[in-house]
Amino acid sequence: LATDEELLPPEPSAVSEALRTLVDQDKVPQRSRLRAHGTIYTRHSLHAGNSMVMFHPGGDPHAPAIPGSIECIFATNKVFRFAVRRFLPRESASPDPFARWSYFPAKLWSARQSSVLESVQVDWVMCQFAKYNVSEDTTVVLSLPRVSFSIFDVNETLTTHH
Repeated sequence: LATDEELLPPEPSAVSEALRTLVDQDKVPQRSRLRAHGTIYTRHSLHAGNSMVMFHPGGDPHAPAIPGSIECIFATNKVFRFAVRRFLPRESASPDPFARWSYFPAKLWSARQSSVLESVQVDWVMCQFAKYNVSEDTTVVLSLPRVSFSIFDVNETLTTHH
């Protein structure tokens, strides 16, 4: 669960030039980290690993998830959003060696990121990811899906009948 501090938007602060492309206000509530759905997200400048997110562009759950890095966490209309810079598709014509293993959620992407910031709603985020640069222009992106466990009473499910 989120703490009271995380539920309440902080006092508005000045909008950076990059963020101004997403909001038309001089000041908006911003924060360096946000806990949502049991996951901690941060802006890249605070903790690179917690800023790496796989998101569905436009919130379309049928669209393939895209890797991106959170540059800023901000609120508009009392709703937190991420300003994300997506990773670009890789330009190589060679096949992705991870494509043959559908159960292993890794894929090759360009190590470069878009020059355009995108506004991503928290609910559009599928999961976080880890990345490893295999060359100057290629990175491996490994999706880290959320895992949840169901708690049940073993005695209720394993009753014996005489």
